[in-house]
Amino acid sequence: MKKSQLIIITILAAIFGITAYLGFSGVIDNFEAWLPKFINPNSEVGELFYSFTVLGDTIPDVIIISALVLLPVTCKRVGIPVACTAITSTMINKVIKFIIERERPVERLVEASGFSFPSGHAMNNMAIYLMLFFCVAPFCKSRLQKIITFCVLITFPLMMGISRIYFNVHYFSDVVCGWCLGAILAICFSFIFKKVIKNA
Repeated sequence: MKKSQLIIITILAAIFGITAYLGFSGVIDNFEAWLPKFINPNSEVGELFYSFTVLGDTIPDVIIISALVLLPVTCKRVGIPVACTAITSTMINKVIKFIIERERPVERLVEASGFSFPSGHAMNNMAIYLMLFFCVAPFCKSRLQKIITFCVLITFPLMMGISRIYFNVHYFSDVVCGWCLGAILAICFSFIFKKVIKNA
């Protein structure tokens, strides 16, 4: 693994640890209670955020990944790596939620079941879309194309995570920690599959 990747993973792990500590210690309780009211002062079910929160659900993810796996053009270099990353992320997310058992915020604007930490929408979709970027980046013909592709793809997990705070179904710390874990998984799987494809 490259030194730059290790540095990024270390930074993400540090952000995860600090954010989790602040969230569970009660230090940012007031902030986490204030943030949903700040970004959604009228407690509305806004169409934009609702679209992103639905897009981040399991079924849309399965449809997208299935299409990538079933298409011969994308199966080997994109579909399988993204699918493996998504499955691993989902399993790890469920295990952590089962261990931590953090309850969700009480005044939720949309229905959400299960435990709160870390956000599955944030974690799983960060893992999926960042891994998707790592898979398609080698096909970008210029640095500008790569930057545009990254910005477009990273918008989805960021907005999906923000939508969970907007609807008050997750705390700020749930979402940030989910993003960090998803990004770490994507980086690790990117390294693994580069080795696999290179040796194939």
